[in-house]
Amino acid sequence: GVVYPLEEQTFRRLQAISAQLTSTLYHSAGLNPSLFRRERPALNSPHRRPGPGHVLDADLLNHFPQMEISEQYKMSKAIGSTRDQVMDNLRELASSLSPSSLI
Repeated sequence: GVVYPLEEQTFRRLQAISAQLTSTLYHSAGLNPSLFRRERPALNSPHRRPGPGHVLDADLLNHFPQMEISEQYKMSKAIGSTRDQVMDNLRELASSLSPSSLI
């Protein structure tokens, strides 16, 4: 995994798209990606990891550009944004990460 800082507004937009994708996409074997990332208490550990609400899943976000454009518009509108803004955020994130991470 990679830790990369994002502006608050960008993070919130991508987090909202992630939530939409989680509830919209078919998950292999019924495995929900948000449940997979649920924080589990570590035994005897003073350190806390950020919970799933503070981490974006690049693999999940990679599904957005692959969807039909009409679905992209619909999903973007549902979170109060535009498709172009979401795509710009994904491109920005992809250019900051390794070339094979996103899009």
